[in-house]
Amino acid sequence: MATLSGSAHGFGLQPYNENWRQQRKIVAQDFSPSEVCRYYSLQETEARKLVHGLLDDPNTLARQTQLRIGVIIFRIVYGYYVTDENDPFLAAGLTRIEIFSKSTASGAWTVDVLPILRYIPSWLPGSGFLQIAKQWRKTVMAAAWDPYLWCKKNLATGTVLLPNLCAQYLAEVDETMSEEQEERLVWAAASVMGGGLDTNTSSILTFFLAMILNPSVQRKAQEEIDRVIGPDRLPVIQDRASLPYLRGLITEVFRWHPAAPIGFPHELTQDDIYDGIHLPKGSVVIPNAWQVFFTVWIWRR
Repeated sequence: MATLSGSAHGFGLQPYNENWRQQRKIVAQDFSPSEVCRYYSLQETEARKLVHGLLDDPNTLARQTQLRIGVIIFRIVYGYYVTDENDPFLAAGLTRIEIFSKSTASGAWTVDVLPILRYIPSWLPGSGFLQIAKQWRKTVMAAAWDPYLWCKKNLATGTVLLPNLCAQYLAEVDETMSEEQEERLVWAAASVMGGGLDTNTSSILTFFLAMILNPSVQRKAQEEIDRVIGPDRLPVIQDRASLPYLRGLITEVFRWHPAAPIGFPHELTQDDIYDGIHLPKGSVVIPNAWQVFFTVWIWRR
């Protein structure tokens, strides 16, 4: 169903081939340790806006978190600044994430078990999933292509905020970009946009939950901030090395409730052996991050 709905174009669901490698390369170049620091000030600005917004209206935690994450993601991927939660690009991106979740739900679609069903006529009883996939595909394509085309169109006008992932790649290829390269860029960018919107929002909301449930931990973190940073400013990313307790706390949030507790299924391209168990080529392996994160002997040594 993910393929029918267009959700399988991003490198998260691509097989290990040249297309996957090229998409990943596009992303890795812009988010390497030496490059990602370009976006620190943006993240810090949006974090401050989130704090001020929550002080004004704590009841809008989820909405404001989603908005601020959206601002950051669209800015660094497309050079586009999301102005409010009703922004059409942001709304389309969130809808695309919802479609992705539904289309990849395990056991939800018979066509995933019997792929031949994708070829049945749309008028045949029981083919309703084809109409759903058609509608979803239109939405997914628009969510991926529209912000990219906006970036491409407005690069010369100065409207696009620099640096950003799409602009950097477009500058490198100049006029020589093929349709295949453009397709890869669109879906590499869409993969970052979709993954960034969903997982970051989830992790931040989990952090707030952890602080509510563990006030003593919150007090210790606040004490460290007060001692190291002082009362006159908020922490910035460059302060991380001086805040070991807070750094460990954030890492623990990722372990306690990972945004993706179950990873994407992977199909083995060759026979393999894991822990003495023979896994033949074609076997489907599903990474269980939750199990790893809650294996006691790993985390309580």
